[in-house]
Amino acid sequence: MTIADVSRVVLVGGSTRIPKVQQILAEWIGTEDKVDKTLNPDEAIAEGAAHLAASVMGLSSETILQDVVPMSRGVEVENMRFSVIIPKNEPIPCRKTKYYTTTKDNQKYLEFPIYEGDSSLTQECSSIGKFTFDNIPEMPEM
Repeated sequence: MTIADVSRVVLVGGSTRIPKVQQILAEWIGTEDKVDKTLNPDEAIAEGAAHLAASVMGLSSETILQDVVPMSRGVEVENMRFSVIIPKNEPIPCRKTKYYTTTKDNQKYLEFPIYEGDSSLTQECSSIGKFTFDNIPEMPEM
């Protein structure tokens, strides 16, 4: 997507009231005509929070917006492959479980680089963090 593809930017939230923020945004997109300041920022945030709270409480209604994961999230496995744990468009909050094994005999730790993206290769996805499991009981490979 490029700036030319943007038809309108709707400002919500407290900092969008700051004139300098509005000016920088208008300069970045090339025109002030595309900056929509008609929504009350406080009401927009409050309504979004109310919809999210209703969703978390398990209330379902056609009027409730569903917050979703924008891109698949997962970990890197052997050969720089992307193993999806949370698929794109999964409603959040969510809970997912996936099982992995060590790749070598007597391995004492596992490091999981975390990525988001839509490719099967991690080099084409964005790194968003990592976590490590230490002190794994040594076991022969199965």
